[in-house]
Parts: sequence; C-alpha cells; structure tokens
Amino acid sequence: MQDQQVKIDGLNVYYRTAGDPKNPALVLLNGWGAKVRGSFPNSAKVIKEFARHNFYVISPEHPGLMRSETPKAIWGPMWYVGYVEEFVEKLGLQSFILVGQSFGGAIATAYAAEHSEKVKTLVLVNAGLTRDKAYRFVFRHFTLATHIAGMLRSEYVPVFFKKIIVWLGLGGPWDYIEKESFRKRAIMGDIFRRWSLPNVYSQIRARTILIWGSNDALFPLSSAREVEKEIPSAKLYTIFGGHSVLYARPKEVVNLIVNKL
Repeated sequence: MQDQQVKIDGLNVYYRTAGDPKNPALVLLNGWGAKVRGSFPNSAKVIKEFARHNFYVISPEHPGLMRSETPKAIWGPMWYVGYVEEFVEKLGLQSFILVGQSFGGAIATAYAAEHSEKVKTLVLVNAGLTRDKAYRFVFRHFTLATHIAGMLRSEYVPVFFKKIIVWLGLGGPWDYIEKESFRKRAIMGDIFRRWSLPNVYSQIRARTILIWGSNDALFPLSSAREVEKEIPSAKLYTIFGGHSVLYARPKEVVNLIVNKL
C-alpha cells in the first residue's frame, strides 16, 4: 500500500493505492471517523482486503478528514462530487467500481447520479441517505455537529481534548493533528450539520449493490429497502452487524461484495 498526494481544488488531498495497476480499478470512499491506521475503524484493512481480491484500489481521504486539507468554505454534496471528479480525472480513471461507506456512500450516491457513465458498478455499504430516509440520523447528530464546531473553535477547551475530537470524529492520525489548526478543522462540524443529500436515486444508471449491516442504528435496514426500490438496477444484501460492519469485519464484507460483483 502506497501513500500519495494530489492537489484538488487547491487543497492537498492524500490518497492510498494498493494492488496491481493492471487490475480492475476500484475507488473506495471511506466514511467519517475512518482511521488511516491503528484503532477501529481501520480503513487500511479494507483497502488491503480489496487488493487481495485482485483489484487496483484507490482510496482518497476526503477534504477535512484523515490527513487531507480542510475546505475553506462549507461544502455540500455537489462540492464533494466535484472533488471526486477532479480526483479521478487527475488519476486518468475512465471506468471503475465505486465503493462508498456512510459519508463516503453519500458522496458515491451523488457522484454516480451525476457521472453514471464512469461507474461500472456502484457499491453502497451502510451509506448515508437522504433526509427523508434518515430522520433519526439528522435529529441525533444536529447538536453533535454544533458541539464539535464549537469545541474546536473555543479557547477554553484544552488542546488534548481537541485532538481527541479530531482523532475520533475526523480520523486524523494522532501524530498528524498538530499540522493543521483546530479552527480550520471546525468547519467540518458546519459541513456535517448542513449536509443534505438530494434524492437522486432514480438518476443512477449504474448497476448498484447495497450491502447493509442488519443492525445499523444510524441508517436502518428499512430505509435501505426503500433505496433498493428507487435505484433502477439495485439489489440489497444484508450481513449481521452495525453501521461500521465494513471495518469491524472487513474480510467477510469484502468477500460478500466480491461475490456479488
């Protein structure tokens, strides 16, 4: 697995690759809180598992998360779609499998609706959903996002606790957090609070595989069943686990995805 960097919309974006570039390309979009290494949820294990199945895996770290530079303005879904499009263009990817989990799944949904011609197969794993299908998520996390932004901007919150917030919520590696100010990171709370994925499911033309942890408390299985009906060529498969089952059981989930691919 290799660490690389690229400039996207003026921001320094980290990404990792694994596998043989001659193999079919698979772009993996991680969710909030995914870690570069070490503690759960560890995205490296997922990247390596896909590569083990003979894919060339490319996994960008979204602006504001992990090690990538934070946006200077409040980005909505289409801003993140634009970042993914610029990313794949700079890497010369013409056709690829697109896998997205949670927040990464929401980005993947919007991207596939806008650029279906580039997506061979869309795989959504416990993906972020539209507000009409995720009232519980919106209600529980509105105040959380406000607190995240407030604490990172506050002069009274100790640096140690701010580092914990960035490490847990934004996936920033502990030894890397000092390189970017907390005030810049605080905008991610604003992005999270204002996030609203438009209902674009009917516009997705790519073959779509939905993989859902049966006990997802953020985006329930019942909502995933609604999405399955709205995407023209979608098929839903369940696996025992919660919202982060991809990271908790990477081998089993990736095996299921590869089997359905």
